[in-house]
Amino acid sequence: MKKSGFSLIELAIVITIIGLLVAGVTAGSRLMKQAELKTVLDDLREYEVAFNSFHLAYEELPGDMLNSSALAVLGITNHTRVSTNPEGDGFIGGAREGPMAFWHMKIAGFINGNYTGIYSANEVPGVNVGFSNYDDQAGYNFFTFGITNNQWGYGTASVYLRTKEIALVFGTVRLSGNGNQVSYAVLTPEQAHSIDEKIDDALPHLGKIMADHAQDVGNDNQCLDRTGWATNYTSGDQKYKRDNTALACRMMYVVR
Repeated sequence: MKKSGFSLIELAIVITIIGLLVAGVTAGSRLMKQAELKTVLDDLREYEVAFNSFHLAYEELPGDMLNSSALAVLGITNHTRVSTNPEGDGFIGGAREGPMAFWHMKIAGFINGNYTGIYSANEVPGVNVGFSNYDDQAGYNFFTFGITNNQWGYGTASVYLRTKEIALVFGTVRLSGNGNQVSYAVLTPEQAHSIDEKIDDALPHLGKIMADHAQDVGNDNQCLDRTGWATNYTSGDQKYKRDNTALACRMMYVVR
């Protein structure tokens, strides 16, 4: 009569099967995360192409377009700017001109969406900040380093010693507040590092793509290996705090 239970060979087979199942689930989860991060790369490139195509077509920047040009070329009247975001100065002020940039690009046919171009403290991707395929609570906006109203509360301070460069920024939307748009954490340091490594130098303070700890994280930097905000850093290399698994980073992608 056969004894009940597994033989050693049968037990080994069961353990092997379980191991393969666990490995398959882990590999599948990893592939899904990689696919999600790829959507960020795809979004960045799509908006960069739209931004540059608009500038090539009209010789003005979306969002910063002269009121007269917008009326003559696009058939629209621009929305009200603030005094610190003058029309046609060659920069995109984040709070007001950022939403208008997506609106201009949509009207010109370079992107899709239901953009209104109207600033609101209640941020809605695809309406007043850029739509993200990564997460329905994530979005994009434009700002210019080192000028007033650059969007993330930096005032006229430089960011990583970058001034007068236009960036497309990526973060989680705010549902209310002071207009520091898409300024909340959206990625872990490891995820931010992965994106940076794929298209740039894997350094959060140099190159075309950079990162900063998000506004909701606060001054206790959980994204990078140094304290403080990304204003006026003058020395020392920085690294992503890759052992931190919490959402802590927002990102900046230079387009001009």
